[in-house]
Amino acid sequence: MSIDDSLSKETENIHEQTPPPAFEKTEIVEDVFEPRRLAILPPSYRENQLAIPQKPQRPSHLILDALPYIEPFHNLELRSRAEKLVADEMKKMEQEDPNEDLHRKYLDKYPLPNAPYIVNNYEQADRIQRKEKILDEERYECRGPRAEQLKSLSAWIQSVENVQAQLNHGLNQQINIELCKQYLPQQWKKHTADLKAQEQYYQALFLEKEAQMAEINKQRKKVQMECEPELHQIQKQWWELVDKNNQIELQCFLLQKRIDQSSQRTKPESQK
Repeated sequence: MSIDDSLSKETENIHEQTPPPAFEKTEIVEDVFEPRRLAILPPSYRENQLAIPQKPQRPSHLILDALPYIEPFHNLELRSRAEKLVADEMKKMEQEDPNEDLHRKYLDKYPLPNAPYIVNNYEQADRIQRKEKILDEERYECRGPRAEQLKSLSAWIQSVENVQAQLNHGLNQQINIELCKQYLPQQWKKHTADLKAQEQYYQALFLEKEAQMAEINKQRKKVQMECEPELHQIQKQWWELVDKNNQIELQCFLLQKRIDQSSQRTKPESQK
């Protein structure tokens, strides 16, 4: 008796005792890149295929595990998605920053001035609608009493006081001009020197921050380059396992097909 005949008889007995199990075809692994979630996985990772335990959400910022020094973005669409994620994360950082809008809140600790032009907004709206001036400009003019007030002593006294006030105002202007000629150049020189000192300070601060950023990028590149061989080795092992599993699955499929064909050939003979 040949080996094929014995194999056929064995397969026939097996099929008579138990039906052949249903064969589930393995899905072909595609080389499709998806963003990782805190795990070093090959580009074929899919969330619906592999279950990764989710870490508890942290109240702080999300952890980004990108490896830009060993994973360049060749796909423009993927690059735009990554830039959008970074921009969204930066917005969250700005919202969670305790110093946000500090320049708009520096007057919060001071009470609102008790000024009628600020408090009475509705009255000011009515005044603007009536086209009335916010200040009385007549006190800055020297026109004298009006025609209907020529015989009024109080009107003349008020006009004389107004002229005296304008005279004193002119004298103060002359004094201020003389003081400006004497001290203003030195004051502007001092102000310019202060501005230059501030510029030098902020320039040095900027260079310091830039150097810190460069050092951080160097450390990131160093760490990623050190991990690159290990990552490539792990990815190579993963692909070898995938290839091996596909080969095993293919052999199982061929054997199952051969068994099915043998059972189809042996069944008519047994029936006879």
